[in-house]
Amino acid sequence: MNLTNVETAIRNRDTKIADLQAEIKRLEGENRWIPVSERLPEKEGYCFVCDGQWCGRLWWDNEWEFANKTKYPSGFSVTHWKPIILPKGE
Repeated sequence: MNLTNVETAIRNRDTKIADLQAEIKRLEGENRWIPVSERLPEKEGYCFVCDGQWCGRLWWDNEWEFANKTKYPSGFSVTHWKPIILPKGE
């Protein structure tokens, strides 16, 4: 293997690493807990919610407020949420 081939292989490796790092960042962004102070769900449906100690699944109907102003009947106050992403069918 000559020097040109080695340099090309290194550039290809570096490009592949950068592509994988970008994909990891994209996937982490899709699957993160979203603070209610940042935004609320856009669509009606179930989502995962958390108050810092308890996490579970709740129904969002665009009227019930997650925010700290309104506490869920069990006494917790939702601070973060994330969409439920179902696997795609084959």
